Amino acid sequence: MSIYEIYILKARAQLYRIYHNQKSKKSSGKSDPKVEYKRKMAEEVILPLVKQNQDKILKRNEAYLKMLCSAIIKETKREVMEVTVKTKSRLLVNVSSPFAWLIDEVGIDWDVTLDTPMIPESTIKGVISAALQFIAMEKSPNRDLAMEKKLNYDFLRNTLLGASDDAKKISFIDLTKALPIAVDKRVSLLERDVITPIYSGDRIEEHMAEPTPVQFLVIPPGVTFKFLVIIDKPRITKLLDLLKNKKHPKTKHYKEIEEQLRNYTSKQISQITPNEILTKIKEDIKKAIEFGFTKLGIGAKTSSGYGLFEVIGCSKENY
Repeated sequence: MSIYEIYILKARAQLYRIYHNQKSKKSSGKSDPKVEYKRKMAEEVILPLVKQNQDKILKRNEAYLKMLCSAIIKETKREVMEVTVKTKSRLLVNVSSPFAWLIDEVGIDWDVTLDTPMIPESTIKGVISAALQFIAMEKSPNRDLAMEKKLNYDFLRNTLLGASDDAKKISFIDLTKALPIAVDKRVSLLERDVITPIYSGDRIEEHMAEPTPVQFLVIPPGVTFKFLVIIDKPRITKLLDLLKNKKHPKTKHYKEIEEQLRNYTSKQISQITPNEILTKIKEDIKKAIEFGFTKLGIGAKTSSGYGLFEVIGCSKENY
């Protein structure tokens, strides 16, 4: 039985017992049964289970990513970059996730198939997109350079990462979820964190202070994650071929892409090669990952210092 299944069954049984006792007025009166339930579920069920299965989880995740990378390269001919990052601060992703929500009403993202904590693809794509925008908006010494950065951002964000407002602009870059593959010595995959809000509501007055500890599960510093960045080289090659040979429909969409490619590479379409585009894309994605993971942060509470990473490596894989 998986960690997720055990959590659901035990949480349901405990909550039913609390509800039945309250309804029958059988509470001991010594302490709030919900507080004790939360402590038991976190400290006697979830954390020991994760600790006990930690090595299995890490090895399974590593094997899964290796198998996935190999299959993508062999079956689709796409290029794959393996990205490895390590948490520098505590990480909290998807607080509305079902896993652990029944304990503290603060969830954490959990892959129920692999039975592991994770960072979803959408979260990674979002921070890369935000990083590209921040990089594009950085102060430039002259107006021409600022415009060049803006045009490059438009190309990367809309054509490569996909544009939500245009179904034709399908992403040239795919991402996998990030999975933990290693932990530092004496570090667990999960730990319990606590914050203590002092005031409730909009009024901040000393006589109304009510410190209320709120505990929840987080991923601690020292956990190494890995994910794959998949670049669709066949589609890029096909697009260039269409543009060079004028085989594409005479539409506004293709005219925009042609102009964006010229601005992005500073070359005419006839002079651009697929490898040139791939090299430049990988460089820009690496910069965005470095900026996003180390400065912007991932997940919830980034303004409080959560979700910061160290980028260990971005490498091309050839399985």
